[in-house]
Amino acid sequence: RAIAMPILLSGSCADWTDVFTTVLESADQANETTTAAWLHLELGRQLLLTERTLEAHPHFEQAHRLAQQTEDRMLLFRATERLAYTHIVSGQFDIARTLATGAISLAPPGGVERALLFHTLGYLATQETEYATAIERYSVALHLREAAGATLSAAKTLRDIGVAYACLGDYERAKTAFDGALCDFAHFGDQY
Repeated sequence: RAIAMPILLSGSCADWTDVFTTVLESADQANETTTAAWLHLELGRQLLLTERTLEAHPHFEQAHRLAQQTEDRMLLFRATERLAYTHIVSGQFDIARTLATGAISLAPPGGVERALLFHTLGYLATQETEYATAIERYSVALHLREAAGATLSAAKTLRDIGVAYACLGDYERAKTAFDGALCDFAHFGDQY
């Protein structure tokens, strides 16, 4: 990760996936399990950011498999949570629920990591049309994100709470959530 990121950020590589692939091969050859797992996790994350979820999934699977061979709980938590997310996107809700529920015991007690997990659980509930449950889970995520000062993440959570309320037909609460999200998003201007 420490090797790939400066190369990636410099823009000296035509395709950033080439950087990760090269560094991953080196980590695999050196039998660096933890490094390889973090690299798979980061490559999957970058693919998600470019809306290439199906391509990200195998990297999260590999990161999860490798993380289980280490003693790095944060690595295992992040790989498990992201793998759960890609299972939700692919419609494999039972697998996603099992992974996400298992990740709860791995999550740090507060902060953005736990918030991300509860947001993922909210997304799962939304996809299963369990909107009241989604609002409960999103609300936990929102509280944790606000407490951590993660304004942009909180805005995304408010947006998703608004969607869940709208799906329930509670348009007044949906509008309140959307207004809060827009207010938070406005602080980021053209960045978002």
